[in-house]
Amino acid sequence: MPRMKPDETRSTTARAFSVLDALADAPRGTLSLSEIAAEAMLPVPTAFRYVRELLDWGGIERTDDGRYRLGMHLWQIGTRARWDRTVRQLCLPALEQLTRATGFGACVMATRSGRVVTLERRWGAVRSLWINPVGQEIPLAVSTAGLLSIASTDQRIESHLAGVPARQMASAERVLGEARSRGFAVGTGLMREDQGAISVPVPGEFAAELALTLIFPAGRTDPEAHVEQLRLAAATLAVAIRRGLATAAT
Repeated sequence: MPRMKPDETRSTTARAFSVLDALADAPRGTLSLSEIAAEAMLPVPTAFRYVRELLDWGGIERTDDGRYRLGMHLWQIGTRARWDRTVRQLCLPALEQLTRATGFGACVMATRSGRVVTLERRWGAVRSLWINPVGQEIPLAVSTAGLLSIASTDQRIESHLAGVPARQMASAERVLGEARSRGFAVGTGLMREDQGAISVPVPGEFAAELALTLIFPAGRTDPEAHVEQLRLAAATLAVAIRRGLATAAT
């Protein structure tokens, strides 16, 4: 997640958000107080003050071993976001149909502030596939959905390569070039060496924001054989979302 700047001009709200960001990015899901302070770029006494307030509010919880994690109340607030909740529900039929038909995994990803986040996911028969967790953000340049977003908005990839491992840069640039000419993105080894993904845009007004992605074991399929199947599923999903959001708004 994006980090707040380590300066004294940050507002009280911004500093509290930096504590939540630190916990959201924790590799094991929990952090000690000193780790929170370091990640949020706050003095330990200041971090403790925000931690205590967030504990009282329910935004974070203390574990049995004295560490901290995101709390239930924060999750409850997130589930009340009508747009994401509605879209997630509407994604399920298309994802389940796609995973049954192909046997592979599938997910719907949304572009947010220069990163992509998984809105919903489903596994097929191949349960060993890694699918990015719902709600977790990743850089645009390490996913076919993100590269498709860069291609659709005609952005330069250089600004998105910071932090991307050198071995992945050439692959990302190749996938982006092909996506610009073909309208879909397919690549192997972007997230994991042993699997690949193919993404198509959800058409219409969602094209620059939402992508439908099929995830498969490397070498197990010709990904381009699934392009038309993916496009049909994406078109069906676009109609479902448009109707669903219109109904939710009434």
